[in-house]
Amino acid sequence: MSYFFYFYFLVNFSLAMLNPGRILEEEMTRYAYYYSGLGAGVLVAAYIQVSFWTLAAGRQIKKIRQEFFHAILRQEIGWFDISDITELNTRLTEIHSGVYQRMEAHSCDNGHQPYPGTLYSCLGKDTLSV
Repeated sequence: MSYFFYFYFLVNFSLAMLNPGRILEEEMTRYAYYYSGLGAGVLVAAYIQVSFWTLAAGRQIKKIRQEFFHAILRQEIGWFDISDITELNTRLTEIHSGVYQRMEAHSCDNGHQPYPGTLYSCLGKDTLSV
């Protein structure tokens, strides 16, 4: 039995030496599968990363809007005579678009996603002032 294995190994080795491109093709095919799997993994990881950043931004928007609304409710009654009600609704909408614009601008400028605290720090005082 060992002679058969030895003979089989010699025949395959000698045939492979006649066609070295076959070995190279097999190795390159294996690496192509590895890189394809790696690319698919990166695609899935990038989708998950963007989903979580969007989820975090949505939660921050909700919290900011709640704080803004409660700050409006804590104002004195004379403040409502001076301020226009449509302006308050517009300001609540601006907070939503402002957070997403700043998140997009920050991630595009630096080439990476923002850290969790930077969404609060990127907001200007004009967006949050009452």
